[in-house]
Amino acid sequence: MKLEIDQEDKDKILSSFGKEIGAISWRNNLVHARYLGFKSNDPILDMKNYLRYINRKKRKEEFFKSKAKIILENYGYTEKDLGRILMSATKNGFEGNKLSKIKQYLKFKEKQNDNLTKSIKLHKEFCKLYNLNYRNEQSFSVIIHNACRKLNLDFDSVNKALESQEIINYFSNINGKNHSDERNQLIAKILKENNINLTPGGALMTAKRDFGLNYKDNILVIKEFVKLYNERLKESSEFQKRKDQFMIDHNLLPENWRNNLVNARAYGFKSNDPFKDLEEFFLYIKECKLLYGSDLFYKSKTKEWIKDNQNKLNYIIKYIIDKNNIFNSAQSNICGIYCWLINDVPYYIGQSTEISNRSLDHIYNMYNFPEWWLYIIDNVGKNGNKLEIKVLEVCEKDKLDYFEEKWIKELKPISQFQENKTTKYDSIIPLKLRNFNLQNLVEKYKSIGGTINEIN
Repeated sequence: MKLEIDQEDKDKILSSFGKEIGAISWRNNLVHARYLGFKSNDPILDMKNYLRYINRKKRKEEFFKSKAKIILENYGYTEKDLGRILMSATKNGFEGNKLSKIKQYLKFKEKQNDNLTKSIKLHKEFCKLYNLNYRNEQSFSVIIHNACRKLNLDFDSVNKALESQEIINYFSNINGKNHSDERNQLIAKILKENNINLTPGGALMTAKRDFGLNYKDNILVIKEFVKLYNERLKESSEFQKRKDQFMIDHNLLPENWRNNLVNARAYGFKSNDPFKDLEEFFLYIKECKLLYGSDLFYKSKTKEWIKDNQNKLNYIIKYIIDKNNIFNSAQSNICGIYCWLINDVPYYIGQSTEISNRSLDHIYNMYNFPEWWLYIIDNVGKNGNKLEIKVLEVCEKDKLDYFEEKWIKELKPISQFQENKTTKYDSIIPLKLRNFNLQNLVEKYKSIGGTINEIN
């Protein structure tokens, strides 16, 4: 069995199953294959079995959609409604396969709609008969509910209430309508005077839901609601001002409050005081240098990866040109600025208090996120491709930011340098904005004003 598979062979397998060819496509499909349990020692066999499985699954899905489309069209729906209807069918407890669920749900929905249509027609006729204003089913239910409460009546449904002689007598008297309208007008006036942009019905619902107000007299409910609502609004405004000032004091944008708080929670700062949590979190990341590439990363993910992949680490280190002897354990405490070069082109410049450990982080990324490193891990030592690391500056910890910015601006590392850049000087160029690869790297670097072999 071949230890290495030519890209041409990979592309043949991918194209035979109608997949996009290329190294990225192969890697992504193989990762998914492993995730689904195709994990033999033969990646070609795993890939073929995985792609056959995907194609069978795709055919089944296409068959299901074609049958579902016919059912949906019979009930006046389109393919766009399929996901929503299937979710609703499951949520409502219909059992069986997916097609059976859809059929059962649509029949149920059709019957429900018929009943609703009949109810709406009945309610509109009732409103017309007794000179009531029908806006929608919810507003009509409120009208009937208020009438029942006033008469101390209790019914299972609105339609049952409409059969009651007491309700009919109540609405036969035109004062029933006038009384309701007058109270709504008074509530609307109170809300307007207090600059509360809610309808009378919406205010009553909010009063009950948010403040637990449930008096028999709605006017009393609204007056108490206005008082509590304004108090909460004042507290909310003061809290927002405090949040904004806190972020400004830390040289951060006020709108990033939530993102920073989420990060603080993720790192275990979870007291009842968000300001205290953020203060401690900011202190923590400042001490640990988590904002711009932490050496602590080596002590977690990279270290775990090395335990299981020592052979991969040893393999790549053999090919790395390391004139500063960075990977010698005796040199692991170098504090300063370093540069990764690919084919003599400055590719990435960073800072670290322990350059050796930080370099191991980059090797971890070269294996696990190869697209960010031009797939150099698969090509180093082949066709003249080179990978090199150099120490540019040895300095004290408090000078790291200064020298990192100086070297980036001077050498223009191609993965970080952009004309008219609006982000921080050391930020990485996103993949979708890159116009360089391993083949045209030297040419593209020269086009931005870079000079090969500028580093001594």
